[in-house]
Amino acid sequence: MEFVAILVPLGFGLVLPVMIVWLTTRTRINSDNKKTEVLIEAIKSGHVPDAEILAEVLTKSSKTPRQILESRLLRGCVSTLVGIALAVLTVILTESDEDLSFMMVLGAGILLSVGIGNLIVYFVTRKNVE
Repeated sequence: MEFVAILVPLGFGLVLPVMIVWLTTRTRINSDNKKTEVLIEAIKSGHVPDAEILAEVLTKSSKTPRQILESRLLRGCVSTLVGIALAVLTVILTESDEDLSFMMVLGAGILLSVGIGNLIVYFVTRKNVE
């Protein structure tokens, strides 16, 4: 039991973040490698790509301001609703365990803060985007 109590925090605190960074980095490297392979094959076959097409391929695709605004709205709604649900569950379920109730209230507070912050940014900036 003590072994599991040591492994779980190490897994979540060390291994999980490292694996997420490795996976995202590996995905980006693979994407870049595929793009360069296509360009190299096009050049080898004698087709010289236009400068505009080459610039499009090499630049990262960015989100439009409307898409950024919609993602803020989505994050704000989801975080706020999960925070409210966690707060309600805290009131209903934790009557005797003070440590658990403290952690649930802390989680609910963080989620509510993030959600309300995203909603505020959405409502402030939506007039500028439209």
